[in-house]
Amino acid sequence: MAQRDYVKKTTKKKNKSKSRNVTKSKSNNKSRTMPTIMVLLAITLVVLFAAILYVVSTNKKDAKPVPPVKNITEGPQSTLPEKPEERWTYLKELEKTDTNQLPINRQPITHQQNLERQQILNDFINDSSQVSSNSLSSNNTTTDDWYLQCGAFKEHANAESAKAKLAMLGFNASIVNDKLYRVFVDEQFASKIEAENAKKRLESNGILDCILSQK
Repeated sequence: MAQRDYVKKTTKKKNKSKSRNVTKSKSNNKSRTMPTIMVLLAITLVVLFAAILYVVSTNKKDAKPVPPVKNITEGPQSTLPEKPEERWTYLKELEKTDTNQLPINRQPITHQQNLERQQILNDFINDSSQVSSNSLSSNNTTTDDWYLQCGAFKEHANAESAKAKLAMLGFNASIVNDKLYRVFVDEQFASKIEAENAKKRLESNGILDCILSQK
């Protein structure tokens, strides 16, 4: 009979048992490491979440509120005083035609018209200076008579209109032609005070173009 090799069989059995033990230990190690990894991941997530909450809360505390923008309103603008009315009306009469009789003519002003206006301005300045000098020289003397001149016009029709207005207020007037048609009140005033009172009466009735003069 052939002899059986019992030694080899026993060694093979031992090797198989060892390999089984190794696989069991590996599976046990794997089953142990899995929960520890999960625990570590959970801890790191909690820490990260807490850190994010802390950063957000500190940023909210440090942020300063933005003040609302106020609407800038402009202050009240300074109003300029109205331009005073002219005391003499003949300069205005030169710039317009008689609207009741003739249509408005919007033609450019010629050189001749400019010269006429300049001449009228010069006459007005000379008359004003003469009246002022006469009033200054006659402050101490009241022997001369005083007159009221109520306008100087280029057109005779405008002078007649001013004369009619004076007549309606009870003042007779006459027209003197000296380069311009000047309207004088016929009444002679013995003193400057009487002439000024008559002038104030005319001004209260809307006639503002009268000045004191001595012929």
